[in-house]
Amino acid sequence: VVNSEVEFAPLLRAILDGVALLEGADRAVALVPDRASGKLIVAAGAGRSEALAGLPPLDPADIAERHLGACSEVVPAVFLGRPSSSPLHDYELALGDAPSALLAFRIDAGEASGYLLFGAAREGAFAAVEPVELLGLHEHLSWALLKGRMIQELRDLNARKNLFLGIAAHDLRNP
Repeated sequence: VVNSEVEFAPLLRAILDGVALLEGADRAVALVPDRASGKLIVAAGAGRSEALAGLPPLDPADIAERHLGACSEVVPAVFLGRPSSSPLHDYELALGDAPSALLAFRIDAGEASGYLLFGAAREGAFAAVEPVELLGLHEHLSWALLKGRMIQELRDLNARKNLFLGIAAHDLRNP
């Protein structure tokens, strides 16, 4: 599951800096499902979207229907176009910095979905990208997020193992 434990900020910065397909992108946002509320939270922002990290939780339907409403699904789970009216877009407008072009990747994970959104100030910034390239990038992003989640789970398990071994060693020494 795409979740808020993944370190999104470095991932988004690396994507903005290093993915040639996203040339012209000047902002990125990771929206992840909050298990407690069922809403989407802004896990991280990069580039011109760093201020979005304090945004209140968003309704997934608002993002799917309203924010991506003016976008076309160029390949499964990849949306391209202009952002339309939604709480996220309204917040960007209030900051005086809404993007003119939007590229969104829906990352499905069982019953919950998250989004990686990339924006550009220049309208049509992503229009020249081939659909097959977008599909490949979506696959790479999905695997990167899965790998990040697995690494975090391994760290958590290792910490629990160390705690257990510490308690067991203490109890063996001091019955």
